[in-house]
Amino acid sequence: MNAKVAVVTGASKGIGAAIAKALSAAGAAVVVSYSASKEDADRVVADIKAKGGKAIAVKGDVAKADDMGRLFRGNQEDIRRAGYLGEQCRHLQVRTAGRDHRK
Repeated sequence: MNAKVAVVTGASKGIGAAIAKALSAAGAAVVVSYSASKEDADRVVADIKAKGGKAIAVKGDVAKADDMGRLFRGNQEDIRRAGYLGEQCRHLQVRTAGRDHRK
């Protein structure tokens, strides 16, 4: 999964956090998306970074189209600036509840 970015929704706790950590361990840079608990999301990011992974936390509610648009429009540049993928970050994709959100 090197040179890939994984956007994991609900990644601040439970199964989402475990998925984010597993994707990082597999080599992906991870966007830890959360809707309520920045502290929990920051903890997941810190855990990933402590193991040598790359991660950022981003607030967004997948039930809100505006949040999803902001997640993709704003965070591709944040990921590039953080040095995660350089020019390789062309688009990101997340699937939730059978819906495909792309920007």
